Amino acid sequence: MVISFRFTLLVLGLLLLLPPHISAAPASSLIPLNSWVYPALDKLAGLGLIESALQGTRPYSRHEAARQVHEAAMSAETEATPAVVPELLKRLESELSDALAEIRGEAHPASYLKPLRRLELAYLHREGEANSYPRTNASQFSLNTNNDGIDYAQKSNGEVRLAGDARLGRFLQLEWQPVLVTSADDGADLRWLNTRAAVQIGAVEISAGRQSLW
Repeated sequence: MVISFRFTLLVLGLLLLLPPHISAAPASSLIPLNSWVYPALDKLAGLGLIESALQGTRPYSRHEAARQVHEAAMSAETEATPAVVPELLKRLESELSDALAEIRGEAHPASYLKPLRRLELAYLHREGEANSYPRTNASQFSLNTNNDGIDYAQKSNGEVRLAGDARLGRFLQLEWQPVLVTSADDGADLRWLNTRAAVQIGAVEISAGRQSLW
């Protein structure tokens, strides 16, 4: 344990000594795992427009996603691309306009407060077949990925999700995502998802809170 702790400190120390052009990323909020941004970036990477994508490691920060969009846009200027590429780039650039402006040098990382960045309303109907295993009083349901561990009730469920974030300077990031789930049997349940505080130190981000990882 002592060796592992010392090794971690050594790695952190070496990362802090990286050149400025490598460690210049500001603190940035995370993109939810169920966001349409990921399949859009996967499409651009599959077309060979993004060579530096971190496949298999998610979530991306808004700054990282914007960096990949910028790389794809630069590649698309010099290569022949399908008609879908300009449309994808247009949507992504609109979604990540603030982070892209920082990457392109059009804006400097600064403090901001977005109490409500997203609002999502959803209705979910869940109904499964009885479990065929003997003496087991349960139902079988299809897999529901990227639902933040929410166990929905049988039949009708209503859901309201809100997400907001704030940045102090370029080094401290705060974000919050409350969700209200309602059902006829269980009533209303309010919980907090993906609520975290993160500090950016050079190329290293140290965060604490509740996060969904893939």
